[in-house]
Amino acid sequence: MTKSKTSTNALGSPSRRLFLAAGPAAAVFAGLHNKAAAEGSPIAGLIERHKAALEAFTEACEREDALSHDKESAAYKQADDDWNRLGEAESDALTALLAHKAANLDEARTKAQYMLETLDFEIIIDDKLDAFLRSFLV
Repeated sequence: MTKSKTSTNALGSPSRRLFLAAGPAAAVFAGLHNKAAAEGSPIAGLIERHKAALEAFTEACEREDALSHDKESAAYKQADDDWNRLGEAESDALTALLAHKAANLDEARTKAQYMLETLDFEIIIDDKLDAFLRSFLV
């Protein structure tokens, strides 16, 4: 009987190194799956809706500020109307996002991460904070 120069581990027997590497690899792949699942969930749409509303509202604020020197002009009045309308739309989008009950931990993490990166928590009004906190209740 001749001895093989190939180690037993190379032939498919699990090694300690394989077991040590499997845990982190599984966590990475699970994280990728969970991120993809969160991206396909309603939370992703709610975040995109809020981003768009926030961008439109920010632009309306800038237009209104640029025209504020002549508050009697038709352009300023239109900018002010846009500011009010788009501010309401942003507020509605934010309320919908904050009130959304996360279906799983990944949705909750996605929502929390977006909020931390985007929102100024000093301006969240009590009813929005209430909606956010209630979104965690079953």
